[in-house]
This record gives sequence, C-alpha cells and structure tokens, in this order.
Amino acid sequence: MSTNRPTKPPAESLTMSDSSTCPFHVAIIGGGITGLSLAIALHARSIPFTLYERSPGFGEIGAGIGFSPNAEAAMAGIDSRLLEAYSRVANPNGDDYFKWVDGYRTGEVMFKLYLGKDGFRACKRAEFLEEVAKLVPKEKVKFGKQLRDIQKAEGGRVRTLFDDGTTAETDVGTSYFASPL
Repeated sequence: MSTNRPTKPPAESLTMSDSSTCPFHVAIIGGGITGLSLAIALHARSIPFTLYERSPGFGEIGAGIGFSPNAEAAMAGIDSRLLEAYSRVANPNGDDYFKWVDGYRTGEVMFKLYLGKDGFRACKRAEFLEEVAKLVPKEKVKFGKQLRDIQKAEGGRVRTLFDDGTTAETDVGTSYFASPL
C-alpha cells in the first residue's frame, strides 16, 4: 500500500459558487473533530452553516488518535487544509501495521494490515482539534449551546432548541445526539 498522501481534493468536488445563492443553511450540533470537519467541508464549498458547541470553547478529551492513509485521503477530499492541519501535529506511530485486537477476551492481535513505511500516523487529539478549529471562521460558531431538542418547523425547516432558551431555524440539521428528522 502506498503512503503517498494526497494534498488536493478531487476535481469533481462539489463547489457552490456563491453562498448567497445556496438554497439552504446547515446547523451542525457538536464541535468535535467530526463537527469541525463537516464545517470545513461546507465552508470550502461556500455552503452556509452554523456550528453549535455546548462547551465555552473547543476542547477534546482523549489521549490520541491515528488515521490510516485512506482516512488521510478523505481529509484531502474534504479540504487539503484539513490534511495539512493533521500533518502539522501527526507523527509516525512507530508501527507500520494497522492492527485488529481482541479487546474483549484476550487482548491478542487478531489481524495485521501492512500500511507501508510510516503509513500510520498519530497525534494528540487536543493538538489536532486545535489545528482544525483554526480553519473554521469564528463568526460561524456559537459556544455554550447545549442541545435540548430538534423539531420540524414550518416549510420543512429544522428548529433546534437549546438549554439556554434560545432557538435557531435552519434548512438542514445534523447532530450526534438526536434522531434524524
């Protein structure tokens, strides 16, 4: 498997030429790595969004994270700056294999897949999140927004209700804690 890491998104990537002509606005609930990655993808394509995060700022709990070459290719497809952010903080993890471990019973390695020399890199989650957060425009993020509920609104829109009593209406909503509408 090659460890050539792509740096540009595919030519066929969706791009909206002008966000003022985009027919919808997206609400992203959650400012972790996935929510920020979605925000970066939408921003790169001029699709309007607002990211709502319950914490007073971006932060991550957890020791580390690693991505395979395929995941790195996906980052480049989202926006080359996302892969560049990862590359600034990632280091080879010292093992060129992706391993599947029986974490339930024995702890033994059940299967190994060779990824190529330095094919698997890892970093501290907090450092990666810090780099990724720099790519999202501050004016598109609202902190201190604990999601209470998601409801259908008039005209097929989505209404998000927050614990602080505020609401927001958008055309599309995504959350890790609520059922799809």
